[in-house]
Amino acid sequence: LGNWQGNTVFAYPDVAVNISGPAKEVVPGEDAFYNISFENKGYDVAQSAVVRLELPKGTIYVSDSSGSVPSISGSSYTWNLGNIAVKTTGSFKVKVKIDSSLRPSDLLSFWQKIIPQAHAAEDDQKGNLVVRVNVSTIDPQSNTGNDSSQTTTTVSFPQENSNQDETYGIPVLEITAKNNVGEFVYPGDTVTFGLVLKNTGTGTAKNVVVTQTMHDGSIDSMGSAEFTVGDLLPGKSAKINFGLTLTNDLAADIYTTEAVAQGQDQNGNEIGSNEGRTQFEVKGPTSGLVVTQTLAATGVDGTSDGQVLGGKSTIMPIRKEEWMIYLLALLLVTFVLIEILKSKK
Repeated sequence: LGNWQGNTVFAYPDVAVNISGPAKEVVPGEDAFYNISFENKGYDVAQSAVVRLELPKGTIYVSDSSGSVPSISGSSYTWNLGNIAVKTTGSFKVKVKIDSSLRPSDLLSFWQKIIPQAHAAEDDQKGNLVVRVNVSTIDPQSNTGNDSSQTTTTVSFPQENSNQDETYGIPVLEITAKNNVGEFVYPGDTVTFGLVLKNTGTGTAKNVVVTQTMHDGSIDSMGSAEFTVGDLLPGKSAKINFGLTLTNDLAADIYTTEAVAQGQDQNGNEIGSNEGRTQFEVKGPTSGLVVTQTLAATGVDGTSDGQVLGGKSTIMPIRKEEWMIYLLALLLVTFVLIEILKSKK
């Protein structure tokens, strides 16, 4: 070359790639768009160039604007670019969906999962998705340091209620009922009831109200009582205890109570419980006569006076229709005693 002076430049291709993602945070179920741009910065054609995109867990490929169909291998998507001329640029967009079932724990690294870490409450509701891309050619390149690129997308998760284990579970209400009546009660006595309402489902039961109705042997309703429970979380229960004083003119009969709970699920749909039933017998009006004075001291079961309702009171009153039977028996015994005394004379 004689006295020529200058720089010797070898003609190699130099393909470069860059990726950019959403400028804002995304949420599960939302679409995200990524822009992939490439360029041949070298001095020779880049032959059979390809771009390969690696999608992380929690993302689902939807479509792209490249004009060609990518080949897919697992989470890897590859586009054949063909030959890229010197100083030529190009770009296309890729649309992905953030998996609606994605959870913050899915985005933790291996070490984060096995080593407990402290996070602020708001940080626990965010995670990062890293999307990577690289470009290659079958030709040697003058620079391979710009063959890959990555971008980080922040996923924001809806704030979860720390007082419940689920978001869209199904509540199931179950109710049981009991009363304190033994054999029977009388008008004027007080009957106490105990209701236990449980949510055995996986969702919160909202605006729960318990209603107890009472009817006699003819199934005629005699009124109802309503109790507001409010929201009942999964696995939780509510206890309701109350008393009912019977009126003095209440007719002798067998009475039934039915307790049911009603509310709504998370979507506002009506839900209801089973029926919790109890029964008790009411004896008729009493005469006030006492069959035996012994019972007045100890009660029929040995308990102190007034502790137990229904067949366990300290005296045993006689109904008016039974007076004649006891009166005739008393007269018969008196007659026999008189006859015995007469015979002894």
